[in-house]
Amino acid sequence: MTAIYKREVRSYLTSMLGYVFMALNLLLTGIYFTYYNLGYGYPYLDYTLSGVSFVFMITTPILTMKVMAEERKQKTDQLLLTAPVSVWDIVFGKYLALVAVFAIPVVIMCFYPLIMSKFGTISYASAYTGILGFFLLGCANIAIGVFMSALTESQVIAAVLTFVLLFA
Repeated sequence: MTAIYKREVRSYLTSMLGYVFMALNLLLTGIYFTYYNLGYGYPYLDYTLSGVSFVFMITTPILTMKVMAEERKQKTDQLLLTAPVSVWDIVFGKYLALVAVFAIPVVIMCFYPLIMSKFGTISYASAYTGILGFFLLGCANIAIGVFMSALTESQVIAAVLTFVLLFA
């Protein structure tokens, strides 16, 4: 009975990983935004995005480490591979799911320039171009994480390899 309970708790915690990632991302973005943009009155969102991008480089391996490695470790990849979809569709579906988890905080970040406009004039083109660049950087980081997760069975090794590659 305890093995089933442990498996259910582990499954519940891993299903919450996306929500924890989004909450952490929004919390840190809010802190940087409040400190730099609202506290000091900087009209540029670049300071916030540069601070959050480093934190995102650390949290991406945690988000992507289980995507493919856990499937291989639990032998559920064999079930996926016998499904009537191609391997490309499986990998692309997992990637798009991670991008969707990342896109939700980015959409909320799109409101930050509107908040800053209440306190002064800002360049919307610069702010939204920075947000687009941050989103594309996040998509590239997620792609690297999915690739590293596909190379190994161990989640820890996948996370470490992803972090090392992103840091390099």
